[in-house]
Amino acid sequence: MLKIENLYVKYGFIQALSNVSILLNKGEIVLLDGHHGAGKSSLLNAIVGLVASRGQVIIGKNIIKNRSPNKTLKLGVSFLPEGNCIFSNLTVKENIELGSVLASIKHSENALDVFPEISHLMNKKAFFLSGGQSRMVAFARSMASNPTYLLLDEPLSGLSKGPQEIIWKKLVELKNNGIGVLITGQHNVQENSEIDHKYIIENGQIDKVF
Repeated sequence: MLKIENLYVKYGFIQALSNVSILLNKGEIVLLDGHHGAGKSSLLNAIVGLVASRGQVIIGKNIIKNRSPNKTLKLGVSFLPEGNCIFSNLTVKENIELGSVLASIKHSENALDVFPEISHLMNKKAFFLSGGQSRMVAFARSMASNPTYLLLDEPLSGLSKGPQEIIWKKLVELKNNGIGVLITGQHNVQENSEIDHKYIIENGQIDKVF
């Protein structure tokens, strides 16, 4: 269980999040929907400690204090920020393997097989990848840390239908393998029976739809 309770984030005089609580269980896909600037990214950043916050983040039965991306990663929470956050001067294989290095775990060859669609590109510099391929590499890197919970900020945004369908299929596969997935999106996520819960965030406040 990844539980967020009464989370507040403030940037100067701007209240970005106010009393936000959500729950993500293993083997669930939870959708966080909302317009640009509603607070989706602030919430994910606060969970992993990229921004200062008040409130509690609980993993299992443990309240995680003094959060940082490295600490939460080692506790099984992997975060994929918005955009193609890969290193263009590294090869595809090196980019993916970096995920296990950051988590201080032994590299698994299975991480390289997350997306068969990019298996032929392993020795290519990431500079040459398309937008969809770059997103798959970043996704595979996040999986190389062997997470229990995966947080993805707008992973489908800006992609054509083909890459969107490939990534969505992988999310469903992860759910079926017992991984908890929290995904943000602005009406570009396939809303079907595979989504277990949906929250809508507006002006830093959140409502649960189902």
